[in-house]
Amino acid sequence: MAINTINDNDDGSVVRAIINAIIAIVNALPITSASEDLVGSPCELAIAISDESTALTVDTGVLTFRMPYAMTLTDVRASLSVAGTTSGVTTFDINEGGTTVLSTKLTIDYTEKTSTTAATPAVISDADLADDAEITIDVDVLSGGATEAGGKIYLIGTRA
Repeated sequence: MAINTINDNDDGSVVRAIINAIIAIVNALPITSASEDLVGSPCELAIAISDESTALTVDTGVLTFRMPYAMTLTDVRASLSVAGTTSGVTTFDINEGGTTVLSTKLTIDYTEKTSTTAATPAVISDADLADDAEITIDVDVLSGGATEAGGKIYLIGTRA
């Protein structure tokens, strides 16, 4: 929307000329949407998939949400409030439109609360998440004791 110039007939011609010059500069600026301005900027989503104390169960689609913007994944993480206490790993999958985005699933080793120290790191096979895409989180495997609780998933990347 263009700003109108000043055209009154008083003696403020110098002031009018300056204001009209500023208006011309403002009107010449490109108008972009906020989402265009954010492309390439870092972003992350932290998603709770359970409450803090109830033990997780193996299940598909434990959480479903829609992407609030397009995103290029650079990292994924998981955390727990209560770690697994018996041998094995806790394994999560992240799906876009029903298809995994990981070629190696996201794991947390037993007695640990974060995937950042996992013996086998997750590998992202489909980094491009579309705006409004349906994302589902699966709990694929629990440790032998199945005591894990307080699950969270983190999507880390840049706006696309």
